[in-house]
Amino acid sequence: MMYIRGKIPITIQPLFWVFAIFISTMFSINNIVYIPIWLLIIFISLLVHEYGHALTARLCGKQPEIILVGMGGITRYDPTGLSLLQQFFIVL
Repeated sequence: MMYIRGKIPITIQPLFWVFAIFISTMFSINNIVYIPIWLLIIFISLLVHEYGHALTARLCGKQPEIILVGMGGITRYDPTGLSLLQQFFIVL
C-alpha cells in the first residue's frame, strides 16, 4: 500500500493500480504509449472527485481520509455530530 501523508491522508491500495492498468490497456489497444496517460487521467480524476467529499467534510469540522481501492475511492470520516444536511452535502 502507498500512503501519502498530509492534512487529508491518502491510502492507495495495490488493487487500485491493477484495475487502473486494466482499464488503461482497454483504452490503449492500438497504441501502448497511451497507457501511462490513461493511468494519470484515472488517478487524477478519481482523486479530485474524492477530494470534493473530503474538503466538504473538513468544512464541517471533520478529519477525513481518502482511500483509493480497486473500483474507485472512499472518503472516510466520523459522522458523529453532523446534521443530516451536512451529511447530505458531504455525500453530494
